[in-house]
Amino acid sequence: MDMLTTENQSNTNQGTQIQFWITPTGTNTITQLMSLSSNTVTILGNANVSGNVPVIFGSFANTTAITATSASTPYTIQFTTALANTGLSYTSGNSRIGVSKADTYNIIYNMSFLGSGGSPVAYFWLRHSNIDVPGSMTTCSTAGSQQQSVNGGAIISMAVNDYVELVWAISSTNNGSLSGYAANSSGFTHPSSPSAVLTIVPVGV
Repeated sequence: MDMLTTENQSNTNQGTQIQFWITPTGTNTITQLMSLSSNTVTILGNANVSGNVPVIFGSFANTTAITATSASTPYTIQFTTALANTGLSYTSGNSRIGVSKADTYNIIYNMSFLGSGGSPVAYFWLRHSNIDVPGSMTTCSTAGSQQQSVNGGAIISMAVNDYVELVWAISSTNNGSLSGYAANSSGFTHPSSPSAVLTIVPVGV
């Protein structure tokens, strides 16, 4: 095991790295197995990892109907419940989902769009730390009263305390909304259906 410096040392800068070296069975050659530095673990070669390895993931939903106040105006989705949450910052009624670990994440969203007359066009996209994510937008349009499930997402590299938001806009506020359904426990039973869902998982999972 080696302890190495990762920068010029001073009273305030004292970055270090720990390296682990082994001699594989059947050889006499020492080989680096892994290294630890700051909040990064690097595993080299074919190593088996056991025990509790922390993974950051979560899925968040809005279970109510969502309408827009003004046409062609972006609105962030406020999440009302966490369907699953490990290591992500979340407050009910907030739009921002933050990460506690720097990593590359797959961000996936699903919207339940309900048209109600006319030919409205709805737009959905992701926002990363208050910056719109290129290529993350999905659109849909309806004629008359139709419902569509809209899916989209993006792969985003995020630093500690970065956050992601789900944004939507519609061309006509009178002709479309995001619709959710409550669970039914009698007669035709079925679970609830949220109006919007945002799921975050590391790319490596």
